[in-house]
Amino acid sequence: MKRRLALLATALITVGVLVAVVWLVDVRLIGSALSRTDPLWIAGAVVVSALINVVLGAEAIRFILQGLGVRISRSVALRATVGNLALQGVLPAATGNLSRAAWLVKTQQTPVAETTAAAVLTVIFKVTSFGILAGLGWAWMGGSAMHGAGLALGLVAALVAVVIARKTASDWVALTAGFGFAGSMVGSELVVFYLILRALGVVADPALILAWMPLALIGAKLPLTVLGVGTREALVVVLFTGLADPAVLAAAALLHSFVVHVAPSVIGTALTFGFLREALNPSD
Repeated sequence: MKRRLALLATALITVGVLVAVVWLVDVRLIGSALSRTDPLWIAGAVVVSALINVVLGAEAIRFILQGLGVRISRSVALRATVGNLALQGVLPAATGNLSRAAWLVKTQQTPVAETTAAAVLTVIFKVTSFGILAGLGWAWMGGSAMHGAGLALGLVAALVAVVIARKTASDWVALTAGFGFAGSMVGSELVVFYLILRALGVVADPALILAWMPLALIGAKLPLTVLGVGTREALVVVLFTGLADPAVLAAAALLHSFVVHVAPSVIGTALTFGFLREALNPSD
């Protein structure tokens, strides 16, 4: 009963957010903005997205596991990451990382505790990286209040990551490298958004993207709406008010979702069934 109520609440919130987006934006203008995109900038965004979803994602989990005393090869890390692309894109919050962890446990016999911890640490490192980047953006934007708040946020986020790493690491250097790769994934998502804005003819101050885009991305990860639908778009329109027409901002958010999440998930679907079969029925 509670689960049904939770699903109903999520569906209602999703509808409410979509209504809010429609109210904020002239939907007809979104199509017009999308039709004017520069394909070269979009191509650059796609390349960076591939880097995020495959290379950086694989290296992050490989080094975090190594930091916890578990070694896997680069090829295994890549196979686990590519096979998990579709699930990573559609599962809410951090559960996409857990499906990759389950595959590693079942097929590579990695220890359950350390592999699960690595999946959780990946999320924690990404969230703290959001805080560090947002803090840098606030400090960069200037003004005594913003500068102080930005430095405080970045410092607190960095300290959280350091404390967690120190308490869990058996290989401090490897875990630090894993944190670096997880942070690079977050930074690359901001680069994708910048490139998409350029594709739509908007030149944004990098400090503005550093300051506000992490909040939009974190908000979209919260299990408030179905797969974050509408949340990212609404937050981008609100947080970047004044940068461009709301329809252009909504178009940028939609393109970001497509390039970073939807397209990789669709491409990865071809490997998902084999990935799940291996995870659920590993060969003896």
